[in-house]
Amino acid sequence: MEYRVVHEMTHLHEHGHGHGHGERLIMLLDVYLPTWRTRRDALNTTPLRDENWQNQLDSRLA
Repeated sequence: MEYRVVHEMTHLHEHGHGHGHGERLIMLLDVYLPTWRTRRDALNTTPLRDENWQNQLDSRLA
């Protein structure tokens, strides 16, 4: 989660991801959150949904 917060906050200094901007964005991420690549990879491999979430919620509310 910290990666997403720092990523979005770096956009206050550097807008966009396009040519030239991406290099500066990466430099800022390296400065403010040196472990951003590891955190990004972990976030990208986390399932964003659970097919059974509604069933789990229903059983907890019952």
